[in-house]
Amino acid sequence: TATTVVLGALGVILVAVALSALENVARKWSERIDETLGWQPFGFGLLLGVVVPATLLFGILVLLYRYLPRRRPGWRAALLGGGAAAIGLQGLQIGLGWYLAGPADFTQIYGSAATIFVFLFSVYMSASVFVICAILTGVIDDALGGESAPGVPAKLPLAEVAFPGPLREKLVAAIVSGEKTTTTGLHE
Repeated sequence: TATTVVLGALGVILVAVALSALENVARKWSERIDETLGWQPFGFGLLLGVVVPATLLFGILVLLYRYLPRRRPGWRAALLGGGAAAIGLQGLQIGLGWYLAGPADFTQIYGSAATIFVFLFSVYMSASVFVICAILTGVIDDALGGESAPGVPAKLPLAEVAFPGPLREKLVAAIVSGEKTTTTGLHE
């Protein structure tokens, strides 16, 4: 229903905000430790500044791709999709950081509204990467012979016909023979 879609979208937005906050906390801790210890190649700065946020992002994306869809993909597909999304989101973050620090100066065009524009643009690009990798996860799951048949939602009946009688028996016979492959109905 529409309520489920709205609540699902709200849930995704809340998860994205929580993920962003968690990444910012990890980044701030990394900066504080880096200031205290000084940059040590392949030391704590690299571990807390790059490895921990990327691993955290990867883990959360794998869980989202595994448990968010109605037709749940297998673990291999979720791992591949989560890895692709984590790489894509990190690449997007680096690319946007470079673009906004260098060639793009939105403050000359938009003034103080540039912050809002940049925020909305980054949310749009991140959502695009998330959705593209979710589709990729589904395609990979279908290619790997996932846990449920392609196009069939998990744990839902293939056909459910009510009201016994001759019309129902004729409809069931048409479905079983393959003569009828789709039906419509009303849902309360």
